[in-house]
Amino acid sequence: MGCDLLCVFDDEATVRSLKPDMRRIVGLPGVLCHATAVGAEFDCVSRSFAPKLGVEEDPVCGSGRCHIAPFWAERLG
Repeated sequence: MGCDLLCVFDDEATVRSLKPDMRRIVGLPGVLCHATAVGAEFDCVSRSFAPKLGVEEDPVCGSGRCHIAPFWAERLG
């Protein structure tokens, strides 16, 4: 599934309210760190963090969507 870390949470509110510690994310495996959960209005919600690349949060991360979409497509049909 690529070189990014995909973190799946139980609910949309958790993903929306994340206040990640970028210093700790740097120590995690993967180049980028994506947070996702099933959405209420949409199939899923997600946020992408890339402190290893000098970007705290990328709100339109294309590579993140490439990892997240197949994950949810398999689960949600």
